Amino acid sequence: MEPNIKALIDKGLYSDAQTALREQLVEKQKEFGPDEPQVAALQLQLGDFLFMCGSSIEAEKVYEDLISANADTGKNTLFVVNAYRSIAKMYVDQGNFTAAQQKFDSALKLIEQLDEPGRHLLTYSLKIDRAELYRAQGSLEKAEKDYDSLLKSTSQETRDTDVADLLVRLGNLYVQWNKYERAEEKYHEALERLIPYLLPDEPAAMAALQSLAVLYLRQGEGDKSTGLYLKLFDWLDKHQKTIAPVARTHMELALANIYDQRGISKDAEQWYLTALESMKGVLAEQFDFASAHQDLGELYRKQGKTKEAKEHLQEAMEAKGRAFGVQHPGVAAIQANLAELYSKQGENDKAIELLTNAVDTFRTSLGSEHQTVVELSERLRQIQASKS
Repeated sequence: MEPNIKALIDKGLYSDAQTALREQLVEKQKEFGPDEPQVAALQLQLGDFLFMCGSSIEAEKVYEDLISANADTGKNTLFVVNAYRSIAKMYVDQGNFTAAQQKFDSALKLIEQLDEPGRHLLTYSLKIDRAELYRAQGSLEKAEKDYDSLLKSTSQETRDTDVADLLVRLGNLYVQWNKYERAEEKYHEALERLIPYLLPDEPAAMAALQSLAVLYLRQGEGDKSTGLYLKLFDWLDKHQKTIAPVARTHMELALANIYDQRGISKDAEQWYLTALESMKGVLAEQFDFASAHQDLGELYRKQGKTKEAKEHLQEAMEAKGRAFGVQHPGVAAIQANLAELYSKQGENDKAIELLTNAVDTFRTSLGSEHQTVVELSERLRQIQASKS
């Protein structure tokens, strides 16, 4: 990725980065033609970026263009495999499991033609994706078999973080299966693997910690759930350990979310505000900043504190707009919630404006027949009717 585009992403200017990527792709297509590696690499980057930003329909078109451009040439197989994989993951998110399975099968078949050094790693990643597909489908025995097979295929050279990631995924599977003791066992195994590392700075450790906290919460052991994070904060303070501010913010937000789910509003509010304060001195990731405001706004909304709810939801909407552009589905989701608050206060003009924008954005990213679009369109019609 070009340094100027990476700089835009690092600053959270995702809309500008998307524009720059599109412009660069057009230039490379003119310079090299449609089936050269430089073009395929950029197409994959653009597709992945659009997917991350919530523009699923546009992302799928970019991936399919990449696949079509190389279908008859046999070139850029590695990029084509990744395009198939990305479309499959998109279909999983959308609940279109049959189509996802077809794309995974196409990717695995193409991998057999590869002799690049990355072949083993890509096969490994695709098998993880396939196991997640089985889990999403409810085919839990198939998913367990795949995860067990992947764990057995690890060696002494396999990074502890990769093994821990597999253990967390297997733990998540057991939670879905209501096998809580086995899930807890896998989460603890993952954390044991990561003891040599500074826990909060390691994403795999964070995943294990959060999964174990959610498991305790699901089992009705809320004190154990919050206790995991409180003990870790105590440990860090006692040993005078400094961790990345973003990692600490993630922990503060996780703790706030758990208190929120437990219905302990006072402590949830305190930790949301603590997380927001932590972000002030950091080049905070805009999405985290927006999420903290959004969660706090939702907490205030549930408490009936309309003024505070609107204030924080507005902050969240603006932060996500700056990061991803105003047409992002995340912005639309906040607009829909804000519209309800304005409607309840009788400010129907503002509610209609926000909800119209939300419907337009969701229609563009999800299609007119999607349930979200249908439900929000009906709600918009109701508010418009109440005015007349």
